[in-house]
Amino acid sequence: MTQAPSDDLRCLVIFILWEIWKARNFTIRGEPVSLSPVSSILLEQPPSFELPQLFIDRAFRSSTVAHGGGWVLCHSNRSLLLQGSSRFNASSALEVETRTCWLALMVVLEQGFDRLILFSDCQTLVQTFLDSTQTPQEVASLFYDIRILRCMFRSLCVVKTSRSQVNAAHILAQRVCVASVV
Repeated sequence: MTQAPSDDLRCLVIFILWEIWKARNFTIRGEPVSLSPVSSILLEQPPSFELPQLFIDRAFRSSTVAHGGGWVLCHSNRSLLLQGSSRFNASSALEVETRTCWLALMVVLEQGFDRLILFSDCQTLVQTFLDSTQTPQEVASLFYDIRILRCMFRSLCVVKTSRSQVNAAHILAQRVCVASVV
């Protein structure tokens, strides 16, 4: 009986192929080659979509103090597992997105999910997951907490996606913003 290759083996194969591709591009076009950790490939490779998918987004209005964050956890077939939203007093959209991420990870971990794919449309948030040395000062303490949470997951893949993909979470975040104004 043949066993399917493990996720680690797949990741290694993809990483090796990616490094070969980057070396090829350097030879042909002169694009620089950098040695980076395997986690950097998570932006480039499609994750295993059989895992539960967590979508997060925020709604931020600079004219008000309360801002909303929403998150939706779905099966790989997009059927809803959990969802939530919360109001935050924050100084920036990045802070709201980071707080939403922290809250969503806490809830899904408490519900027993220890393997998932996190989708966000916030490039800075995704980059901070990949390179903690570039953590913006305004969210440094929050990201410290997120890194601790991340260690509790067996597998957590973070993917930058478009706004349309996180739309359900964005709608929840907008509703919280509207409710906070009323």
